[in-house]
Amino acid sequence: MRRVANYDTSCLELLVHHLTRGGDQENKTIRFDEFEQEAVSLDRLKIYTEQVKRSAGSVAVELCLLSDKGEQNDSLLTVMPGWGSNFYESIARLEIAEIAKRNPDKDILWVNYPGRSRSDALPDSVTRQMASRGDFTPYGEIISSASELIIRDYDKLNMYGCSMGGRCTIATAENLGRKVNFMSLIDPVGTENIGLTGIIKRFAILEGKHMKAYKRATKNKISLELQNRYDSATPSILMDFIYSERRRSVKQFFIDQSLALSKDGLHDDLQNMLQASQIDKLQLISPEYSELNKLDRMTNLIGGLALASQNVDITHVVAKNQTHSFAAAGNAHIVGMLSTDISK
Repeated sequence: MRRVANYDTSCLELLVHHLTRGGDQENKTIRFDEFEQEAVSLDRLKIYTEQVKRSAGSVAVELCLLSDKGEQNDSLLTVMPGWGSNFYESIARLEIAEIAKRNPDKDILWVNYPGRSRSDALPDSVTRQMASRGDFTPYGEIISSASELIIRDYDKLNMYGCSMGGRCTIATAENLGRKVNFMSLIDPVGTENIGLTGIIKRFAILEGKHMKAYKRATKNKISLELQNRYDSATPSILMDFIYSERRRSVKQFFIDQSLALSKDGLHDDLQNMLQASQIDKLQLISPEYSELNKLDRMTNLIGGLALASQNVDITHVVAKNQTHSFAAAGNAHIVGMLSTDISK
């Protein structure tokens, strides 16, 4: 495991590289008051949250719409979290609270992935294609079809995705066929072929150790309490998952999606999205010491995309001295901030 200078995410150092503005760079140090989260009322969110279920073919995808006081804004922010997240978990609600606080002019749409919560499992044909090619396009087809009726009511569309959620966001945008004003992606996985054992080692073992270090370093009592509650509940959640009527989703989640993420499909997914969609600004955030994406590979990938997509404003943000886990659920203040445009 790499030594990280500071697991305390109350202070974050960012290197912002504007690839389409003459290649200029700027350094930013952002300090957070983690205790500010205590002012966020999670109970209040339940009042303004509408559970929406749309059918995409034979697959039902659960979408959670947060619209303040029922008054629709003209802007929507879609949120696709990391692998395994579920809107009903308390740590996910803390994330959505921070995202909503940082985006007061937008309605928020959270996607509960197929196989999680009340969303159906994916068809086997979809997971086979994902596992064999590392291609998230069919996944995006299902999510875009499910969310289209909501998204089309908004004039402006922003999109945010973290880790696997970044890949899902890319594939969804490709299939929406409409303008995306801003997209922010945190370390979307898939820059090299590492195989199933490689993804298990890098994610579960190496990043798992980093996750524990971040947890030990947090000063926020609320996020720590929620993280502890989630950790203690994980075994029972897993057993419910295994013995539920949707056993097929267990293989999809733990095998097929892991195989998909273990392949170098990120470049092609991004390229296809940029060709199929009109995007004003794309922001990609790379932790300097991510165990899942080597920084030099990600830098080269993004640089090549910028050369081929001159009409898209592309910004590459490097989170100094951080790993893939720095934006994990316990660090909701980071998630909220990175859902916005860092360069402003």
